[in-house]
Amino acid sequence: MMQVFLLVPLLGDWGKKMYGGFIKRVDAFEYYTARLTELDRLIASEQPLTQQMNWPTAFVTFKTRRDQAVSAMSMHHHDTAWWITQV
Repeated sequence: MMQVFLLVPLLGDWGKKMYGGFIKRVDAFEYYTARLTELDRLIASEQPLTQQMNWPTAFVTFKTRRDQAVSAMSMHHHDTAWWITQV
């Protein structure tokens, strides 16, 4: 049986509720199964929020590495409004 050490405060409210304490030694299989179940629940709860966010996007390909580098350097700016281009 393989075991893992957990720093429970790093796991947030879920970890405190599941394991309590500060440092805990638990069965690895049971922990990873429970953690994956919790992450699956969190992903499902966040998905509707991300579907409401629409950002204009594009997929661009370049023939040379130089063209890609020039484009990447010209598009970086702290103001994201400068990133918007139209063709």
